[in-house]
Amino acid sequence: MDKSTDIIRAMARISYFYKHESCGQCTPCREGMGWMWRVLTRMAEGRAQKREIGMLMEVTQQIEGHTICAFGDGAAWPVQGLLRHFRPEIERRIDEYSRNADNSLGVRDPKPLEAVGVGHDRAPPSPSSTSRGSGIRSTIRAWRNSSTMSIG
Repeated sequence: MDKSTDIIRAMARISYFYKHESCGQCTPCREGMGWMWRVLTRMAEGRAQKREIGMLMEVTQQIEGHTICAFGDGAAWPVQGLLRHFRPEIERRIDEYSRNADNSLGVRDPKPLEAVGVGHDRAPPSPSSTSRGSGIRSTIRAWRNSSTMSIG
């Protein structure tokens, strides 16, 4: 790699490698690798949100040292290095995407928000509107059944 390499896209590609090669035996790798790859891909495209930078660092710290083998550490450390040394570049790309989205059609891509469960146009139903009794469990059940949430 040289200075013309898109470091964020390169790290997303490396994350995909780790996701693909993970055995999936332990939860931090099985869940964390795919999550890191999806977030880094959005960051490379500029579609991420700035708060996801901190969330990604937290995920890498949860993977690091919590796996059966050293594979999780090997996957987490490059991402931590990217976030530590290239955070301004990631933020610049997110800002640039946001400005372009605001100026073009005025509509942002809702997928990043839907992936974390944000951006639904209606609130969970009240307990009185649930059909299976009252209480928080039936409220959550009714909301889940009526929600059109998609996880990428």
